[in-house]
Amino acid sequence: MPISARVGGGNAAGNNVTLTVGDATSPDNLVNESFGDAAGSEATIRMDRNGSVQELTLSPTEESDDIARESLEHAIFQTVYGVVALPSEPVGVGAQWLVEQPIVSATEILQSTTVTLRERNGDVIVLDISVEQKPTLDFFDIPGAGRVLIDSFDSRGSGSITVDLTKPLPTDGNVDVRGEQQYSDPDSGFRVRQRTGMSLAWTTD
Repeated sequence: MPISARVGGGNAAGNNVTLTVGDATSPDNLVNESFGDAAGSEATIRMDRNGSVQELTLSPTEESDDIARESLEHAIFQTVYGVVALPSEPVGVGAQWLVEQPIVSATEILQSTTVTLRERNGDVIVLDISVEQKPTLDFFDIPGAGRVLIDSFDSRGSGSITVDLTKPLPTDGNVDVRGEQQYSDPDSGFRVRQRTGMSLAWTTD
């Protein structure tokens, strides 16, 4: 899913950034067909000066159906979770800090991102990223289907991004997160194993 960004008015509190969805594709045929009317959908994020996201507003096209809207929401949330907040105090090369943020899904997942300042050249810095996701509960509730137990949950990844401190979003880089989870029905004992993955790439025209 290609997403372009443009920066709106900024002030001492931060910046407004508008994300516009391009021609998205999916290996799922049903989702892929739904994406046909989703191009041009937008999302607006309000960001603090340190890079943290304070507010997200989604605006899908009127033609987008429920399948496209859900997929767009998931992808844009992943983009927001890939934005790294910077320390409020000055730091030097080699500094390391931890960013923790909840990911709301069927159950709440805590994403812990360890960030290391690898390089700095004027206003341009390179950050190494290490990501780990863990559920805060050992179950989640499926609407209309009951409770499912989380038997195992492993999700982690890494990458690096380049940040121009004069701009609100990364200008280059990649982050890749992969995972494997197993769930079970406490009544029947039926088990399901799934593999998940998310790749986020930043580029500048």
